[in-house]
Amino acid sequence: MVALSKKGYKAVLQVKTGHGLFPRKFIKNTLEDAPGVVWIVLETTHEGAPLLAIGYGYSTHTSLHVGVIKDVGSMAKGAHVE
Repeated sequence: MVALSKKGYKAVLQVKTGHGLFPRKFIKNTLEDAPGVVWIVLETTHEGAPLLAIGYGYSTHTSLHVGVIKDVGSMAKGAHVE
């Protein structure tokens, strides 16, 4: 994500196994006892790249982890990103 950001790209990436600097364990532990359809958003800057780490718990046992280069677009309902 940092390399993409330094080249000027914006991206939303699913984090699976290659998550060395991604706070996957923290997110997983935070969402562990939460009901389904709960999310957490963490924000940081790493090597000058503005990043977001999103954890989305869509059930009580499973969560989705997403890394985002900040300012990729809007998540508002009806928002259009070109």
